[in-house]
Amino acid sequence: MFGRITPMVKNLLIINVGVHLLSWLLKIDVSDMFSFYGFHSPKFEPYQLFTYMFLHANFSHLLFNMIGLIVFGPMLENFWGASRFLQYYLITGIGAGILYAAVNWMEFNGTSRDAEQYIEQPTPEGFYSFLRDHFPEFRASTGLVSLAENFDNKPDSEQLKQITVSQVRDLTALIRDGGMLGASGAIFGLLMAAGLLFPNTQVMLLIPPIPIKIKYMALILGSLAIFGALHKTPGDNVAHFAHLGGMVVGIIIIKIWNRDRTKFY
Repeated sequence: MFGRITPMVKNLLIINVGVHLLSWLLKIDVSDMFSFYGFHSPKFEPYQLFTYMFLHANFSHLLFNMIGLIVFGPMLENFWGASRFLQYYLITGIGAGILYAAVNWMEFNGTSRDAEQYIEQPTPEGFYSFLRDHFPEFRASTGLVSLAENFDNKPDSEQLKQITVSQVRDLTALIRDGGMLGASGAIFGLLMAAGLLFPNTQVMLLIPPIPIKIKYMALILGSLAIFGALHKTPGDNVAHFAHLGGMVVGIIIIKIWNRDRTKFY
């Protein structure tokens, strides 16, 4: 499963693991500053398109991304060389962030529009509809469920109207200021590159421990990313569109770099 770790892959491993360990050991949360926020968010800074891909939410998030880097990185670095491999890694990571931001912007516009309509005319039905359409996980919040039930029982209460209006504003801000972090977009880009350039090369899965051709792995994980993006479930905090963004940008780069290449391994 694991080949010889190449120099640039090793450097990326050191940076990703080092940032995570330093943050954990020093108990410094750098995610608020260096995660990637949407272009419409007041927290957005241009450098975040680069820094977000070197941060991870927890150890398991880091582990799975670094396994992907170790599996697919060396074969691509050996094929392209360190400089071009790093270019590809960074471009797919940035491209993943841009697609995520575009989708997040569209989601925010829809939420913001519905929030404005509710603020103009707050009703129990409108409050429930807003929660159902934009925050389906609200049913897991006893506070929100209780507020919706109280408002339903007292629809003319001005106090409850103001409380729900304030709640709608706060929930809308959550979408506006939702951040993303992790190397997953770039890793999915590596997976796509390996699937296009080395489609019949086999790698060993961890669970279950069986061999699989890279082209099938790319197809399966890509399909899961599409399904997750189109059928988001309550509590799902995976940036599926970032995964897809890394793969789409990866396809574009490969097509540009290999216009005259017809031989694959």
